[in-house]
Amino acid sequence: MTDRLDAQFAFLNEADRLKSVLRATTLVDGSRPENSGEHSWHLALYALILADQAGPEVKIDRVIRMLLIHDLVEIDVGDVPIHSQNARPCKCCNPSGRVTGCRSNLWTSSQ
Repeated sequence: MTDRLDAQFAFLNEADRLKSVLRATTLVDGSRPENSGEHSWHLALYALILADQAGPEVKIDRVIRMLLIHDLVEIDVGDVPIHSQNARPCKCCNPSGRVTGCRSNLWTSSQ
């Protein structure tokens, strides 16, 4: 394999860990907690299905890419809902709130 392909598979294997992160919310039927992998997939599906409702300036492919990776940091810090009393900035965020460490290099290695 090439270095790029190795990095892409490493990213996919790491992203698979989202399925082990339980969120504070439950599935719609209330049967169990949703995991972060399901959450990211479901939001991306919403964007795909509701794309015709977006303005012409919205790049749905970019929205979907962002939705698929937006919770990668939860692999390291877990689900911390903003309404939680335990909400805190993660160690990988600088004061501006931008991710600068942790999984931030995963996105660039997967492009």
